[in-house]
Amino acid sequence: MNVFEMIVLIVLVSTLGSAIMYWIKSKHDKGIDFDELSSELGLSDSYCSKQQMKACLARIDQLEERIRVLERIATDKGTNLAHEIDNLA
Repeated sequence: MNVFEMIVLIVLVSTLGSAIMYWIKSKHDKGIDFDELSSELGLSDSYCSKQQMKACLARIDQLEERIRVLERIATDKGTNLAHEIDNLA
């Protein structure tokens, strides 16, 4: 391995490492900036308060969890299907 291959390898590894670190950091950063979110959605302060937005996001999280459960039930081969449906009630 010559010097130029070594330099390319070092640059490649460092770039890949920083990309992985950025991806990991973005996965752990769950903070929501409600001002930024409302501006991205085009909502004014009079239209939807931060408290209402928090309630809507909490409801979305609940619905996503229900969808995950329903998808798991729908893809089940039938062995645990009755048990899962009884647990939903």
